[in-house]
Amino acid sequence: MNKKIVYFDKDVVVINDVKQQMLENYSLADYMMLLFVRGGELQMRLEEKTYQVPAKHLLICLPQQQLLECRCSDDFVGGALYIHHEIINHTLPNKVKVVNDFFHLYSQPIIPITDLASATLKKYVDILEATASQPEKGYYKEIANALFTAIIYECLSMIERDPKSDDSRYVRQGERLFKDFMKILATDKIKSRSVSAYAQRLFITPKYLSSVSKQLTGKTASVWINEAIVKEAKRQLKYTDKSIKEIAMQMDFPNVSFFGKYFKTHVGVSPMEYRKGK
Repeated sequence: MNKKIVYFDKDVVVINDVKQQMLENYSLADYMMLLFVRGGELQMRLEEKTYQVPAKHLLICLPQQQLLECRCSDDFVGGALYIHHEIINHTLPNKVKVVNDFFHLYSQPIIPITDLASATLKKYVDILEATASQPEKGYYKEIANALFTAIIYECLSMIERDPKSDDSRYVRQGERLFKDFMKILATDKIKSRSVSAYAQRLFITPKYLSSVSKQLTGKTASVWINEAIVKEAKRQLKYTDKSIKEIAMQMDFPNVSFFGKYFKTHVGVSPMEYRKGK
């Protein structure tokens, strides 16, 4: 394995010494990227906005965002972690607190890193590198996933410590609406599949909700709704003993057949196939 690459599989890539050519014109697609600037400076255009990322700062880019016009200073030193969105969905609870922290990243993707946080992250990466050198080790993948989870939570704690995360000056009207939409998605036990249902509760039109969602995140409201429903369906199929019929009824699907078709459309396999393959 390349010494610069600490860990690599289809779900996660950890790079200890990231270079400019690794970042230029890179579409995150299904991955979230955490870029640690340890020294020097990075200038990068994320979507339509240009950011300056100084040393001892973390840039977090969410799935589907586009990175453009990357420029690194001559003394730039950094590391990167790429995590597939499915890992994030399966790892993090669908709680308002977590949703709020991630929502903050749409408007403020740059987070300062304290020396203590930097040292903590380095320890995680060192342990991950040691783990990656022993792929034959029992529970290898589980240990690696636990380390990825720890790194994600460490980054979320940095967001909470960032004073800008609670500054209302950084939240425009559209962002407030989207944030409220995400809160509803996170807290409703039975999630409607209709954009209109959420728009009605927010006192706006479905078209406006989808427009705001698309503008802020690159994904329409219906995509967010479907992702939340599929995530909950996967959780119940994987971690409960409920029958597929019970899950379908609990999630307010009219019948098992409709639930099966919906699930297969979004996941690619039937609920039974997904449960057997867990």
